Amino acid sequence: AAGRAQPAAAMAPPAAPPRSVLTSSFSLLSAGLSSAASDGTCLLVFGGGGGASKTGVPNALVVTRLTSSLQMSLVGEHRTALAPVQSLAVSGGGQVLVALQGPDVVVYNDVSRPATQPEGASWDTIATVDKKRPAPSPLYSAPDVILRGPPADPDADGIRKPRNPEVYSVALSPCGSMVAIGVDDGTLILLRRTATAGGFGAAGGSAVAHEAGGAAGGGPAAGCTWTGAGGGGGAVC
Repeated sequence: AAGRAQPAAAMAPPAAPPRSVLTSSFSLLSAGLSSAASDGTCLLVFGGGGGASKTGVPNALVVTRLTSSLQMSLVGEHRTALAPVQSLAVSGGGQVLVALQGPDVVVYNDVSRPATQPEGASWDTIATVDKKRPAPSPLYSAPDVILRGPPADPDADGIRKPRNPEVYSVALSPCGSMVAIGVDDGTLILLRRTATAGGFGAAGGSAVAHEAGGAAGGGPAAGCTWTGAGGGGGAVC
């Protein structure tokens, strides 16, 4: 009737945000995400593994593409032999990936253009070991080693015999031209891409020292070895 108040329409509950969940059979130790491309997709890379021992859990990079609605599609798996991927970062455009593989810091190029795996990729078999099934074909060429960590010392106990410093984390500038490396003794190492293909050198412009005894004077942490050949000045990106 005219003039009678109408009941307010029931308000619909807010829509739950979309979710995308990955369950892996191996330890996921790190992840990196690129910026969105023109089609709205991002490159999302996971790293991990079972370590150097024969645990039956492979060490690998798991490469996926993430849509704007947070749906993941599997690109493939790139095995990293006996080196677990403990930390990684992806450049904004997805072209460069820096990773801590075992004790070494390595750089992969053209990450957004992985090779096709003829055997295909399946979430059911990702990062699993099957003696009846060969390991997947590599997605990428061998990475460039830009910092070689010290070998493990089985006699080091941290008390009577100090152990060598270890790299714990890596970061990458948006365009992939500079790498930051964090060492557990408090050292921060900055490396800049050089004119040499695959090369990275000291960000301050000094020549790179090999097997330097410490971080002072531009050298790497004790026991680490730079594999580049000098850096340069200029902006980060």
